[in-house]
Amino acid sequence: MRLVDLDFVREGEILGKPIYSAEGKILLGEGVVLTEEYLDRLREMEISSVYVADERFADVEINDVVNPLNRMEAIKATREAIEQIKEGKNLIPAKMNKVVNSLVDDLLSNERILVNMVDIKSLHDYTFNHSVNVATLSIIIGISLGYDQVKLRNLGVGALLHDIGKTRVPSEILHKKGSLTPEEFEEVKKHCEHGLDIIRENRELSILSAHIAYQHHERYDGSGYPRGLQGEEITEMARIVSIAHVYDALMSDRPYRKRVLPHQAWEYIMTYAYIQFDHQIVSHFLKHVAPYPNGSIVQLNTKEKAVVVSQNIDCLLRPVVRVYECQGKPVSRPFHYDLVINPTILIEEVAPRLKID
Repeated sequence: MRLVDLDFVREGEILGKPIYSAEGKILLGEGVVLTEEYLDRLREMEISSVYVADERFADVEINDVVNPLNRMEAIKATREAIEQIKEGKNLIPAKMNKVVNSLVDDLLSNERILVNMVDIKSLHDYTFNHSVNVATLSIIIGISLGYDQVKLRNLGVGALLHDIGKTRVPSEILHKKGSLTPEEFEEVKKHCEHGLDIIRENRELSILSAHIAYQHHERYDGSGYPRGLQGEEITEMARIVSIAHVYDALMSDRPYRKRVLPHQAWEYIMTYAYIQFDHQIVSHFLKHVAPYPNGSIVQLNTKEKAVVVSQNIDCLLRPVVRVYECQGKPVSRPFHYDLVINPTILIEEVAPRLKID
């Protein structure tokens, strides 16, 4: 399969990966024929790209790192937690611990964890998917750092609830299109303290999880908020979640800006190691997230166009690609370049909007 901008998906093409709702239910399943009605509905949801089945790339595997059922349960639990807080109710710690334990079990069962896909999410469902993505990425980093299961659970719960304080920020500010006024930004910043209070009210949840919500916007150089902490003044778990949070936020459409591509988000995290982020934690992140996920359409410095078909685990910047076009013409028999053993061949551009015939 391949990743295609929705504007270039043609009626009659087949969906390669399912699309989920904010409730964690499948909206469109794998193998569904994309009619114009379905495509219009996806546009209404502001979904910008989808995976499309293609027999030329039928062997390209794009697997999530967690069981889809466990992911759906985590999305559902996050939505319910947010609704409970908005209604003035308390969180249900047992439910949060259960879904986080499932994520931890899935990730610990992977011998070599590699995030190798683009999450397809609606702009309207950002909060729920973002929370689960941040929890997943944070747990992966925690595993890489050698965390035991207790620490992984506390990390996962804190990551899943890192933005829970936004339930106490006016929605018109959270969903405002365009720049916030200084006063509005001060209101948004308060979500960190709100998150600390919400989690701390539940004695069954760890204070470590509460401090993740409080500190996930702190930056390693002291430029963050709410307290301007720097370096190891910030708890390690919050330093982990800050990386996962920024990465997934960059990869998501927001009311005030468009998403960036996976390699651009990857490069941002790498660039700001030693500045915004703990460089040692960044090194663990970079080992487990593919900058060019399988299914990505790329243009090489040879002016050939190709699809990324597999990863070189020890050199993620140099994947294996399958060339399908040369000098603007389809090749009669697609062929491969392993960019590790072809050092002069480079990925020059990633083209999510590139039409492929």
